[in-house]
Amino acid sequence: MNPLLNDVPGSFARVAARPRPVVIDRKGVVLPKGGHFQGVQRLRSGPERLVLTSSSDSQAYLVVCNMNAGGLSGRATPPVRVAGVPLNHAGGCQAVADFLAVGVEDDAGKRTSEIQFWNLAGAPAQITRLTIRRNGPEKVSTAGAAGLSSRGNGMALAVATWNAATVDFFVSSANPFQNPKAKFAFLRTWTKSGANKSGWIDGNFGEYQSVNLLTQRDGQLFMVAFNRSGDDDWMDLFEVDLNAPAPSMLKKLAKKHMYCTDGVSFRYGAGLWAPSSDGFEVYAVKGDSGDHTTGTTIRANHFAAA
Repeated sequence: MNPLLNDVPGSFARVAARPRPVVIDRKGVVLPKGGHFQGVQRLRSGPERLVLTSSSDSQAYLVVCNMNAGGLSGRATPPVRVAGVPLNHAGGCQAVADFLAVGVEDDAGKRTSEIQFWNLAGAPAQITRLTIRRNGPEKVSTAGAAGLSSRGNGMALAVATWNAATVDFFVSSANPFQNPKAKFAFLRTWTKSGANKSGWIDGNFGEYQSVNLLTQRDGQLFMVAFNRSGDDDWMDLFEVDLNAPAPSMLKKLAKKHMYCTDGVSFRYGAGLWAPSSDGFEVYAVKGDSGDHTTGTTIRANHFAAA
């Protein structure tokens, strides 16, 4: 499991606003045509690895990247198909240990999606018994970003819909990756239009493309959300109260102006990594890596913890 953080707001404040460049070699690795990278996470076991999620014209897929010592360079492995048309749009993701939660959606009809779970400890394998299938009204039945963290003996899952207009929360009473009988159950939906924003630092809730969850040692749950507004990248921190009425489930505590480089932005994939209880770091990835056949380089940013 990922570590429980001693102080999430303090950790948020300590994340560097300016990154170190990360360069990943993908020479000879052919990707599906179209789309762009949508999510990035660092996996926990073994030598350092990053996983990227992506959309394309024909399928949603992921790419595992084996990183070199120091974590600023690495090598991409061939893409792994996650889903096909119409679910060709993979969104923001989050890993707990080596288990990845990712939403895949129909970005044309915007009425169908799945939240999938993958075991990436070895060869990527989908945990199909945990798949959450969604059908319903346009845009609010999508799954553009997924966040995952511990909650007591179980887990909490957040699923942001189209441009994060709503956030659906799910919970499990036991760890579903260890207990074969445990599954995620829908709890309730927070809506941007119906939010109670009393106590927020400002009234803004962005069109987040990635949302990640963190659990503090005292059990308090937080959500870190990544957004590009105009030419600026922002990381926002929300306190999450799963016991509150839906309008009051989120409270905005802090925001941070981030300065991506090398064509990277929070418009595309972003995600956090907690190496220990002392704090977390942030990764972001550029949306494209050149032609799907002949492209050679995936560029990313690493925002360290100060």
